[in-house]
Amino acid sequence: MSIPGATTTITVQTPTQAEPYEAATWATVVSGIRAVIGIGDTGGRESTATGAAETLNARLTADPVALTHDMRVIDDTTGDVYAVAWAVRRIGLGLDHTTAGLRRVTR
Repeated sequence: MSIPGATTTITVQTPTQAEPYEAATWATVVSGIRAVIGIGDTGGRESTATGAAETLNARLTADPVALTHDMRVIDDTTGDVYAVAWAVRRIGLGLDHTTAGLRRVTR
């Protein structure tokens, strides 16, 4: 069963790395997952001491999807890219879903 009230869909990507110490590239694991990404009271911060940077924490609620902390999530509606900080799968009462903490850093 799908989550009620989805406001977007997401694409989940995992890092791929051919050689150690090289920049990771990203491979799409799955796309089109119904989701809600909420900013709300999860907070954020802005740093201007050494350069402008903004860190935004968000919360994801999505149809069941396998997520780990090294993956990233792309909001298909806005194009925003978030790193997965934590993820947990919730099961029961016909409302199976995945909840995750997301982080976006903008410099």
